[in-house]
Amino acid sequence: MQDPPDAARLLTAMADTLEQRVLGELAGSAQHQARVVANLCRVLAREHELDPALDAAARQGLADLLAADDQLATDELTTDGLWRACAEHIDELDEVATHRVLTEIVRGKVAVAKPEYLRPDDQPEAP
Repeated sequence: MQDPPDAARLLTAMADTLEQRVLGELAGSAQHQARVVANLCRVLAREHELDPALDAAARQGLADLLAADDQLATDELTTDGLWRACAEHIDELDEVATHRVLTEIVRGKVAVAKPEYLRPDDQPEAP
């Protein structure tokens, strides 16, 4: 027995079907709506594939920024808590490191939402 396809493969198959088989049969507003749904399927597929690794990288980057201050216990903070701590201590963070971490976080978000906006060497790798 084979394992069923994961959500990313199912979403990609849905997008392919909409684009390759359904769009040609539609016109006007319905064609646009099908194109939007196909794009949303592709975004969700990328999100399913990339988000766990991107979230882990963001958590690590934010924790590393805060690590310079030994008084901050980052192990117990959620990702939202790390964001809040960085915002509260922004004046104390290393500017170059902060720029690097935030650039990587944004690059990951763009890779999910609009990967064609990134250069090929900017693409984050799937886990």
